[in-house]
Amino acid sequence: MDCGGVICGGCVTGSACSLDGDCASMNCVNNATCAAPAENDNIRNGDEACVDGGEGQPRLCNVGEMCSTPRDCQSNSCFEGQCQAVSLPTCDDGVQNQGEAPEGDCGDSAGRCSKCSAGDQCSLASQCASNICRFGICVDPSCTDGVRNQGELGVDCMGPCARKCPDATACTTPGQCSNGVCSGDSDAPGTC
Repeated sequence: MDCGGVICGGCVTGSACSLDGDCASMNCVNNATCAAPAENDNIRNGDEACVDGGEGQPRLCNVGEMCSTPRDCQSNSCFEGQCQAVSLPTCDDGVQNQGEAPEGDCGDSAGRCSKCSAGDQCSLASQCASNICRFGICVDPSCTDGVRNQGELGVDCMGPCARKCPDATACTTPGQCSNGVCSGDSDAPGTC
C-alpha cells in the first residue's frame, strides 16, 4: 500500500485499507476498502465542514460544530472554525447595529438604547444626550450651545441658565421672561 498511514496521503476510493485513517474519505469499509465520501456516513469527509454537513450539504452545521465559513452554519455565524449562536442585537453587545451611533450601543433611532454621552461618536444630534453632535462627536450641553437641553425653559434660557427667555417662550412666572411678562391663564403655562 503506497497510501494511508501517518506519512502518506489518504488512499482514494476503492483502495485497500485497514483503518479509517488510511482513506482520504476517512471511511474504510470492513477494514478492507476505502469508500467514497457520503452525505450520511457519520464522518466529516469530502467537502463537509462538519460531520455530514455544511454549505452545499443536505444539512447545515449546528452551534458548536466545525465550520469554514458562516454559510456552513445554521446560525450563519462561524468564528475560529466553530459555528456560533447568534443573538439578537442588544444595547450592550459592543456592535453598531439596530441604527445605533457609530460607536454602537447608544443613540439608536428607535430609542431602545440610552443616548450617547459627551465624547462618543455620533452622526445625528438626536443620538446624543445633549442633543448636540459637533464634528461627529457628542458634546456637553451649555447655556450657549443654541439647543434647548439640560432642563432649559427655552433655547439657552432659564433652567440652569441665568439668561431670561425671549418673547414667544413658554413660561410659568414673569421672572422667567426677559420682558418681565408671562401672559396666560392661571391653569396653563403662559408665554413671554
